[in-house]
Amino acid sequence: HERKKNPQPSIAVKWLLQARYNMKELREYRKCGVSLWCCIKSYYVAVDVIHCVMIVDDWNSVRQLTTLSSLIDNCNNATVKTLCTSLLKIVCEYEKGWKEDFYQKYSSADASRAYQLAEQLYKEAENVCLT
Repeated sequence: HERKKNPQPSIAVKWLLQARYNMKELREYRKCGVSLWCCIKSYYVAVDVIHCVMIVDDWNSVRQLTTLSSLIDNCNNATVKTLCTSLLKIVCEYEKGWKEDFYQKYSSADASRAYQLAEQLYKEAENVCLT
């Protein structure tokens, strides 16, 4: 039988607030031209956003999921799914791809694209969560 959905909009808003905080930091890193932290913060914005859009629909959809790629696999929001997948191609999975020398691989172009994707993700989360 089909599992009953468990929407949690108030918890989703908390994830949105965390995404907003991470976007604020991301903007500061971008102003300073710090590619590494732009990419890292973009990753965290994506994690916050995907939690937000999934939890607003069904809290149960995020339980037991620990990586961004596993969240992407279970996300029903096509826009968020596409944007997160594009971001992962740039920054890799934190738990899998960030080795000792990972910081050497991010260019300013990577940081700029990651920033753009994070901005789009954040706007989508606002649309989903606040409407």
